[in-house]
Amino acid sequence: MDRKQLSIGMIGEMAPWDDWQCTVDLNNGVDYFHSYCVNGFHTLPSFPYPAQQAIFADSVPQDPWSGGGGYWADPWNGIDLSFGLSDRHNLGTNVGFLDGHAKWYRTKSLIRADQIFGTGQCINYDAARVYYDPSAPYPDTQPICEGHGIG
Repeated sequence: MDRKQLSIGMIGEMAPWDDWQCTVDLNNGVDYFHSYCVNGFHTLPSFPYPAQQAIFADSVPQDPWSGGGGYWADPWNGIDLSFGLSDRHNLGTNVGFLDGHAKWYRTKSLIRADQIFGTGQCINYDAARVYYDPSAPYPDTQPICEGHGIG
């Protein structure tokens, strides 16, 4: 099997914003996403920063049957770790944004060291100013997040 077949993953914080996941989970009788889901379709204007809102990024390639690894890419999982961001492009990561554009970033600029395996509440506070979670605080609206500035 070619483990490089999964080269890009969805930003996990965007999953509650895609109506299909909430619908599937609720249809299977699993209600643990109920308070986390934002049901319904969302228009581009409903996101305050679509040009900064990451939706896809280079993920760590894994066997697609390994439980989602490779399908998801989250900065708080770290670099080159399962469910994390990959830095396989000259220590950089390609990120796809909600407005349709894509851009290469040095991977270290996309994560906050104090948020790796952390709460995720400061996830939008990376040095590259890429936003991952539409429900977390934005540096543009709240200059401090849990005592941390932009790092």
